[in-house]
Amino acid sequence: MTDNEFFALVSLLEDNDEVIHKEIEKKLLSMGESVIPRLEVEWGKNKQALVQERITEIIEDIHAQSTLQKIKTWRSSETKDLFEGWFIISQYQYPTLQIDIFRNKINRLVNMIWLEMSYSNTYSDKILALNRILFDIEKYHAHTKTPAEARTFFLKDVFERKEGNPFSLGILYLLICHKLELPISAVVLPHYIALHYEDSRNSFYIDAFNKGSFFNKNNLEEYIRESGFEHQDAYYKPASPLEIVAAMLKALAESYEADGKKYKLKTVRELLKIVR
Repeated sequence: MTDNEFFALVSLLEDNDEVIHKEIEKKLLSMGESVIPRLEVEWGKNKQALVQERITEIIEDIHAQSTLQKIKTWRSSETKDLFEGWFIISQYQYPTLQIDIFRNKINRLVNMIWLEMSYSNTYSDKILALNRILFDIEKYHAHTKTPAEARTFFLKDVFERKEGNPFSLGILYLLICHKLELPISAVVLPHYIALHYEDSRNSFYIDAFNKGSFFNKNNLEEYIRESGFEHQDAYYKPASPLEIVAAMLKALAESYEADGKKYKLKTVRELLKIVR
């Protein structure tokens, strides 16, 4: 499509005829993500509020369609890599994110922690070394507003602000542990993710949202009871990447609902339907 043809198509967005508007929108949506830069240029050139609003909606729709397709592909994959699932969710908010940048950021943390752990002999010392690097040296910390602000779910914001919620900090902690080959899994709790360390002799829980503090099964049961939730076996079993991503999406939906972000709420609920 030539620039003149594209300009003519976009100019029709100001038409009040709903049928014409929908046809133009459908045509632009069919072009996919490749059309977004051209739409952004036209948004800047066109000073009509209605046209700008409609261009913004089309760009949002394209991002949503792309994210839904990516999560479907991830859902059908054999591995369901947790990091990739988190990245897809983050890319919905920040479409230009590059996955390798964040792989490198996680690997940097892993290398720092590995060096610190090399002086540790016991399992508890190794985890304390992890906590020291992540929370004391690197200064990652909890965002305590409830429900958590949407930005605290996304890779970009977690790394830039070094701040996260129970889900993003829990996933980051888990990814680091997996790379360090520590026997740690995640358990999905009501509105929370915790980590579970278990080997042939030891079993305890880790709260990444509270600077990696340790707690036991009795503390876990007390939390569930005080939260007013009925006992479920799933609260004590290792969660799969699919279950972890679903828990994150559910919490993200609550955040968007609290903020009145109806469009993003709709998309996140559609994502949640796919992964459940």
